[in-house]
Amino acid sequence: MSEQVRTFEMRPIGIVERFDGITEGGVDQATGAVIRIRPEWIDQLVGLEGFSHLVVVGLLDRAERREPGAGLMRPEGREDLPEVGVFATRSPKRPNPIGLCYPRVIAIEGDAIRVTGLDFWDGTPVVDIKGYFPRDEMRPEATVPEWLTRLWLSHDVDRSPVPAQPLSVVETERGTVAFRATSMADAPGAMAYINTLSKERTFILMQGEQLTLAEEVAYFGGMLPQVARGDAAHVIAVCGDEIVGIAQTAREHRVSRHVARLGISVAREWRGLGLGRELMRVVIEETERSIAGLRMIQLECFATNERALAMYRSFGFVECGRIPGSVHYLGEDIDEVIMTRPVERSL
Repeated sequence: MSEQVRTFEMRPIGIVERFDGITEGGVDQATGAVIRIRPEWIDQLVGLEGFSHLVVVGLLDRAERREPGAGLMRPEGREDLPEVGVFATRSPKRPNPIGLCYPRVIAIEGDAIRVTGLDFWDGTPVVDIKGYFPRDEMRPEATVPEWLTRLWLSHDVDRSPVPAQPLSVVETERGTVAFRATSMADAPGAMAYINTLSKERTFILMQGEQLTLAEEVAYFGGMLPQVARGDAAHVIAVCGDEIVGIAQTAREHRVSRHVARLGISVAREWRGLGLGRELMRVVIEETERSIAGLRMIQLECFATNERALAMYRSFGFVECGRIPGSVHYLGEDIDEVIMTRPVERSL
């Protein structure tokens, strides 16, 4: 390999303009920004208006360069994260200060591309723009290190609303249990809870499989927006910091939007204390209150789970069908029972 170091010249095609969203911690990507294109490149914007997102390459001209021999670093300087090389991070202090961003296009007006989600500073030179190609850019099978999942989770928790007051509180012989809406901060506890149920091989779909934190965070990332827009309800039962029960409903799609599907579970050590009934009551109440236009709640249950079937009937669920042998459980093919309940009050 040649020892000669080659150098290259880059010419900006535009510059970032922004007047708000700047804090000591960085740039608020939710605020708008403008990419002002140089006159000689305006004609090359033709066709860009059909893209919802862009790939923007910027020159981080005010960032310090990272020199060889600088050693490893902790992402964002956090002591709870491992030491890694700069190439495993998105630190702006790089050998060559080039930044990538994927903003959403709001409008293209003359020499101005108006966007949101651009985390470049005011005055940042833009050296290239490309339309974002989901087929080519997205990699659904991609994975990231566990430390990055934890870092993203901490960011999501910081941006999440403070958990609401409990919907209900029950005193049991094992301690006080609060029933409340779920927040992003509950993802690690929910993962541990589900994995414990799976190891138990109780009456749930998972039979020994173990979720990763990335999988649970991804689930929460899809579920919480559903709750926020009124298409789902998600409730947890907690004793201190321990999740001891989970119940959720989610609206079905298209011609079945008037139906919500329900799931519920309680930790082994907490069964027989009435928590299942209270969790059921709370999630049904939250479902009827928050998911508009519902006429029916539906659930599925293993035919051999007689205790659960009895509880569901006590809440007005009736069996409307069975799928023979659709569940292979503990070496046997058993029926799956389908039950429904009319919604009493949904706006």
